[in-house]
Amino acid sequence: MQVCRFAPKFTPAATLAATLALTAGMVAGCDRSSANASAIAHSSAKLQSNSGGAFSASWDGISAKNYKDSIQLAKPVADAEGKNPHGAAASALVGESQLGQAQAILDQASVAEQAALDKVSLIRVRLSNWVAYNAEADAASSFDPKEMVAQIDANKAEREKEIQAYTTQQQDLQRRLADLQAKAKARFEEAAKLGEEYSKARESLGSLSASEAEAKLTAARESKRKGDAIRVEASRLQAQADVLQPEITEIGVLIEATKNRLAGLDRAKLELNEKAQQGRAAAAQSRTSAGETAKDIEAALAELASFRNAEVNSKFDNAISTLRTALASAKSASGDPAGPGKLLVGRVQLALAGAQAAKASSLAIYASLLQQAETVTPALPFASSIGAPQKEAADLSKASVEEAKSAYEGAQSAFSSIQLKGPGGSAIKERMTLLSDALGILAGKQEPSQAPAAPAPAAAPESAPAAPEAPPAAQASGSGDAPAAWEQIYGAMESGNKEVFFSLVKLQDPAHKEVLEKLVSLTVMQSKLDAACKDKFGKTLSEAQAAATGMTAPTKASDYKVEVTGDSAVISHPGSPAPLKLVQDNGKWLLDSSSIATGPISMAAQMSGPISAAMESVTVDVQGGKITKIEDVVVELQKRVMGGAKSGGN
Repeated sequence: MQVCRFAPKFTPAATLAATLALTAGMVAGCDRSSANASAIAHSSAKLQSNSGGAFSASWDGISAKNYKDSIQLAKPVADAEGKNPHGAAASALVGESQLGQAQAILDQASVAEQAALDKVSLIRVRLSNWVAYNAEADAASSFDPKEMVAQIDANKAEREKEIQAYTTQQQDLQRRLADLQAKAKARFEEAAKLGEEYSKARESLGSLSASEAEAKLTAARESKRKGDAIRVEASRLQAQADVLQPEITEIGVLIEATKNRLAGLDRAKLELNEKAQQGRAAAAQSRTSAGETAKDIEAALAELASFRNAEVNSKFDNAISTLRTALASAKSASGDPAGPGKLLVGRVQLALAGAQAAKASSLAIYASLLQQAETVTPALPFASSIGAPQKEAADLSKASVEEAKSAYEGAQSAFSSIQLKGPGGSAIKERMTLLSDALGILAGKQEPSQAPAAPAPAAAPESAPAAPEAPPAAQASGSGDAPAAWEQIYGAMESGNKEVFFSLVKLQDPAHKEVLEKLVSLTVMQSKLDAACKDKFGKTLSEAQAAATGMTAPTKASDYKVEVTGDSAVISHPGSPAPLKLVQDNGKWLLDSSSIATGPISMAAQMSGPISAAMESVTVDVQGGKITKIEDVVVELQKRVMGGAKSGGN
C-alpha cells in the first residue's frame, strides 16, 4: 500500500517526509495501490531520517543502514524498464543516498588520512634524526690528534733539552762556586796565620835588643802586609762566590718551570688521546643509532604503505566509486521536472571533484615524503627501493588532479543550467572557488605556502555552513529546560508565528532561514487542511495517514520524547522519520536549524509554492464538499502539486 504522508502540523521531520515524496516526483495518478510510489515514499522516509543532523557519531550504523535501505527501496523503481513516471524520482533518491554513503566514507577517509599524516610527521622526524646521527658520527670520527701529539712530543723534546742545558750550567756554576769558596777559605786561613805571627812578633820585642827588635819588627810587618794582601784576595774570591749563588738559584727556578711545562705537555697529550678515544666511542654510538633509525624508517615506511593501502587509498577509491555510481543515478534523475535532479548532478560532480582532489593531496604528501627519504644525505641503506613507489604515488596524484579537474568542469556545466541564487548559491560558488584554488596548487600553477594544501570539502551540499548566526535579542523567555523550550517551539510552528519561532532557532547557516520560513508556511497550510478534514470527515489528514502506516500521529508537543545529553537534546516520535535537535546557547535551549534545513528535506522548501497552492485548493474543495472521502485528499494533493510544480518554488 502506498504511503503518501503529510504529518501533523509542522513536526518538520514527519511533515516534510511526505512533502519530499511529492517533490521527488510522485506524479498525477499516484494512488494508494501503486507499489512504485509506495517504494519511493518509504525510500524517501529512510533518506529523510539521515538529514536532520541530530544524530551523534554513535548513530553512524543507523545512518548507513538508512542509506542502504533507501537505495534498496528506490533502485528497483529507478531500474524498471518501460514507461515509468517514478523513475526520475527514484533515481534522485538513489543518487542522494549514494551521495550520503560516499560522504560517510570520505569522513572515514579523512580520519584515516589524519592518522597517515601523523605517521608521516614521525617519519620526517626520524629522517632528521638519521641526518643528525650521521653528522655527529662524522664530526666525532673526524677528530685525529696525531699532529697535535707530534707537536707536543717535539715540544717535550725541546723542553727536555732545555732542562739538560740548565742542569749542566747549574752543575758548572756549582763547581765554580765550590772552588772559589775553597780558595777563599784557604787564603783567609793563611792570612789569619800571618796575622797571628805578626802579633806574636810584637809581643816578643820587649826581650830583644833594639837592633834585634827592629829586624824582627820589620819581618813581622812584612808578614802582616802579605797577610793583608792574602785576605784581600780571599775577600775577592768570596765576592765571586757570592755572585754565583743567585745565578745558581735562578737556574734552579728555570729548571723547575721547564719541568712543569713538560708535565703540562704530558697532561695535554693524555687529554688528546682520551678525547680521541671518546670520539671513537661517540662515533660508534652515533653510527649504531643511525643504523637503528634507518631500520625504524624502513619499518615505518612499510607500515605507512600498508596503512595507506588498507585505510586511506581504499576508502578514497570506495568513496569515488560510490560517487561515480551516484553520478549515474543523478543523471538519470536530471530530467525530473521539479529541478532537483540537475542540482543533484552538480552536487555529486562537485563532491567527486573534491574527493579526487583530496586523494591527490594525500598522494602528493606521501610522494613528497618518499622523495625526501630517497634523496636524504647520507643515503639510506634501502634508498634504491624507494624510487618506484615514489614515482607511482606522484603519477597517481597527477592522475587524480586531472580527474578532479574533469569532475570540476562537469560541476560547472551542471550548475550553468541552474540559476544559483541566495546564500545557498553563494555557498556553492564559494566551494567552487576554493576547489579551483586547491586544484591550481596541486597542479603546480601556484606555489603552496607549505605542504600540498588540503582540498576543498569533498561533498557540496546545497547550502554551505557559515558562521553561526546569533539568535535575535528578543528571544522568548522560559526556555530554561529542553521540554519547556520544545513546547514553545512546537506552539510557534503550529501557529505559524515566525517571529517567535525564529527567536527559538539557532541558525547554523544563514541559508537555513529561507528554508525554514517556507516550511513554517507549509505547516500553516496543513493546519488549515487538517482542520477542514476534521470538520468534514471526523479525523485530520495527519491522523488518517498515521493510521495507514500503523502509527499514532502526534497531536501536541508532549507526545514527543525529549532526550537530553549534555548541551544537546533529541526530539523524536515514532511517527516522525527523523528526529530534531535542540542545542543550548547562552543558557537557552534553541532548535538547531541544521536538523531541519539540510539534506533532502530542503527539496520541500523548493516546492513550497506548488504545495501551498495545492493544499489551499484542496482545503477549499473539502470545505465545499467537492471531495467526499478523506482517502481522496492525498490523491488530489499529488495531482495538484505535480500539475503546478515549478523548479525552485516560492
